[in-house]
Amino acid sequence: MITLIQLPGAGLHTLSALLDYCTVEGGLEGFPKMIPGNNLHTHIDDHKKIKKEFYDSKYMHRFSDKIVFGKIFGKYWAKINAVQFKKTKGLTLAPIGKNDFGKLLIFTMGIGKSFNKKLPPDDSIIDYSCCTNLSEKIELVSLILSGMLKQNFEKFFGHNFPTYHIDVLWYWENPSNICTIIQQCGWTPIVDKVHDFCQRVTVFNALYYDTVEKSFDAFHSVVTGQNVPCNLTFYETAMTHALLINHHRCTHPSQIKLIHQLPTSTGEFFNLYNPAQSQ
Repeated sequence: MITLIQLPGAGLHTLSALLDYCTVEGGLEGFPKMIPGNNLHTHIDDHKKIKKEFYDSKYMHRFSDKIVFGKIFGKYWAKINAVQFKKTKGLTLAPIGKNDFGKLLIFTMGIGKSFNKKLPPDDSIIDYSCCTNLSEKIELVSLILSGMLKQNFEKFFGHNFPTYHIDVLWYWENPSNICTIIQQCGWTPIVDKVHDFCQRVTVFNALYYDTVEKSFDAFHSVVTGQNVPCNLTFYETAMTHALLINHHRCTHPSQIKLIHQLPTSTGEFFNLYNPAQSQ
C-alpha cells in the first residue's frame, strides 16, 4: 500500500480528497467543500466514507484546525514528525514544490491558512519582538524566506523524496500530470473530475498563488533591469527581497541594505545588494 506523507500535512488532505473524489477506487460523489482561506483538515471525515482504504492515510490530521495548531509544539506534533517520515517503509506519495515558486507557495499557504490565518506582518507565527521598525521586520521575514529557499529537499519537507510526487503547481498548470501519477500508483483517475478538482483548488488558493506570482513578477523585472511601477504588500516585498538576496548570493545582513518603505517601483530594489562587501 502507498503511504501519503507530508509535514505538517495540510496539502496531504487536499491530495487525499483528490484521490477519494476523483478516482474509481475512492468513489465519492461530488467534491469536498472548499472555503478560501481554510484548510481541508475536515476531509478526514469524508475519507471515512470510502468503502475500502486504498492508501495509507496515517499521517493525515485527525483533529480540527484549532486543536492541531493549538498543539503544534505539543504531544500531537511530537508523534507526527520528520523522524517518523524518514522511517516510513515502502512506497510513498507526497505533494511537493520542485522550485522556488512552489516552495514559496507551500510556505505562504502554510502561514496564510494557519493560526490566525493572516500573512506577515500580521501573522501570529513569526516573532517580531526583536524588530523596532518596518525595515527590520521586512529584513527578518526576507532572511527567513531566503534561508527556507536554500534548504535541501529533506530539510524543507521533513522527508526524503517520495516514490511518487505531485508538484503543487500541477494543480494550476498541468492536471494531466496528476492523472499520470494516479495511474502510476495503480489507481484509476476520473479525468474530468481531476481537472474540475484542480480548477477548484486554484480558486480555493488564489490569494496565495497571486501574491507569490506578484513577487516573482517584481523579481524578474528587477533582475532584467526594468524599472516599472509596482504595488507590493509587506509580504510581497519581503518575498521579492528574499529572491533577490539569493539571486545576488548575499550570505550576511551586512551585504543587504534595508528597505525603509514599501516600494512603488521595482527600481527601488536596485543597488540594495552587495555580495562583495566584507562582513
